Amino acid sequence: MGTASMYCKNDPIVTIYIRDELNPSPNTSRAVSHATSLNERRKISGQHQSPDVIIREPKRNTFQSLDIISREPVRSLPVEDQVIIDQGQARQNHFRRTISTGKTIMIQKNAAIEALKQDDQFEINSKLFIRDLQTFGSDVEAQKRSHSTGSRFYLGTPYFNQETVQKIKTLPVGDDTLEGKLNKLWEKKTAQGELDEICASHDLAPLFGAAFGIDWKNLKGEILKDIANLSLGDQKGS
Repeated sequence: MGTASMYCKNDPIVTIYIRDELNPSPNTSRAVSHATSLNERRKISGQHQSPDVIIREPKRNTFQSLDIISREPVRSLPVEDQVIIDQGQARQNHFRRTISTGKTIMIQKNAAIEALKQDDQFEINSKLFIRDLQTFGSDVEAQKRSHSTGSRFYLGTPYFNQETVQKIKTLPVGDDTLEGKLNKLWEKKTAQGELDEICASHDLAPLFGAAFGIDWKNLKGEILKDIANLSLGDQKGS
């Protein structure tokens, strides 16, 4: 194409001849006239000492998920440096555990949340879950629903089924996963002798809100008016 643009850029039609292997073009390096032809082309193209053959780096497989830092496939990183999000149907997303930019965190979180939203009930139930945590101290029904999960972090039915719970635990939060953040909170409270003081609204709600991408101030303003009247006890967890 470089030769065509050099010699034929003003021609409306360019004829391309396909030659037999034993009948090379005069411009090919295999032809006797190659040196003379190359010199003529260089006179036109200028004094650029370009190599006869340009070697380009092969393109990477575009279907692979590349690490934003190393530009290598994320799956090639050590397992301990990966966060693996199960999307169901034998599909998984692999992300670098240690994230250097907020943009990358958002990309990871959005991908994981979109996978969870494949369940039609996830979005409404996640909002109800955040609402119950935020109003835990003053809402007896919220307390009943939360305690009925049988989970120390209130993850379970009637909010989410166990398959969804496992996916939720892998959601990226800062430089860790939600499960990692929750375990660190538990360890911190244990070390301080304050296990009875894990607060649903002050300790748990902000963590889950960050994981789900839900801002309580905005949710409280909209609260879908009928959300407060829904009884999760009569629903199947998502």
